[in-house]
Amino acid sequence: MRLTYTSTPWTDQVPCDALMEVAAILQEGVWRQAAVEFSREKTNATRAGKVGPQGVQSFLNRTIDERMDQNDWKGSQGRYRKEDAWVRITFRHQMSLEADLLDALYENKRQGASQTAIVAASNEFLKVISPNDWRALCSNEKLVAACRRMEGCLDFPLFIGRLEPFSDLPKDVTALLASQRPRGRTVPVHRGGLSEE
Repeated sequence: MRLTYTSTPWTDQVPCDALMEVAAILQEGVWRQAAVEFSREKTNATRAGKVGPQGVQSFLNRTIDERMDQNDWKGSQGRYRKEDAWVRITFRHQMSLEADLLDALYENKRQGASQTAIVAASNEFLKVISPNDWRALCSNEKLVAACRRMEGCLDFPLFIGRLEPFSDLPKDVTALLASQRPRGRTVPVHRGGLSEE
């Protein structure tokens, strides 16, 4: 995934080395690994007549946790700390947006993080990650809008990160991600529906 940062209206710094390291970590095949694992599990479920996973979020979260741990970032479930930098990578419901801002404020004011960042996928990327729920998820665009509303209220160094897909994916994975993902308990197998091959 490609991660780009923008400063909040009240932040007049550039991202520190630790925050830039997050961008490098996420660029190293994270999207490809998560998408391939999603595709494998979705395909196996479909062959068994089940729906399987609807979104790629849990696969992204697991892959990001692994990569951040390998690079000595402490934390899990989208919240990580290294040296005096803190980052939140979110694919959660938009109702968590304000809680993420409060977490960043807490990490700066009470835990001594000199720089904080909240990272979310763009709306277009969320349509691929979770086509059924993308409107309800926290997006980069929603974070930027929330920070504009908070101008004059907050004063701690906060960056907003934008995630976009970056890795080349196998054709079958790309096709699956582009297809509809209907909700329901089962998917027809045989009877003119999907085959087990």
